[in-house]
Amino acid sequence: MFLSDIGMIYSYGSNSKGQLGLQDFKDRKFPTLNELLVNDGERIIDIACGYKHVIALGYNGKVFSWGNNSNGQCGIDVAGNFNTPMYLDVKNKIKFIAICCGFRASFFMDEKRLIYFCGKSGIYNGENYFLKPFKNIIGEKATFDLLNTMNNVFISSNKKTNDSMNISKKINRSSSTI
Repeated sequence: MFLSDIGMIYSYGSNSKGQLGLQDFKDRKFPTLNELLVNDGERIIDIACGYKHVIALGYNGKVFSWGNNSNGQCGIDVAGNFNTPMYLDVKNKIKFIAICCGFRASFFMDEKRLIYFCGKSGIYNGENYFLKPFKNIIGEKATFDLLNTMNNVFISSNKKTNDSMNISKKINRSSSTI
């Protein structure tokens, strides 16, 4: 996946689960523009890739997803493979400001810096969830910073503790556990 500086997505490679978002399941040898998002007038500001699924963040805070949704990682409450970008229609019209993918999960930060997730993340007894708020992971309701690295998602509290240290949890993408 490539994101241009004017918000257009280009993709190429394997497409067995529709992860290229090009409305088919054909592999691509060369970068191909995702015309559907362009035709809808969406300006994408960030993309994140998981294992055969992709999420994209629009300038206005909308989130789109496509690809493998076998564990709900696309945020769509129907399991399957989606070869076209699907708008993640959230209740309360939440505006997201950051996104990140794990192996079989996706993470979203809203304007209040609260984290939501969908898919199978090894949290909540390993069940599949569709856009569930991250609550009480550190112990109290807290705000979070989201940092995406090559193999891990780090979520840390901004809240000062008694010893003025930040508490962090590491979610290992490869094993999807916290």
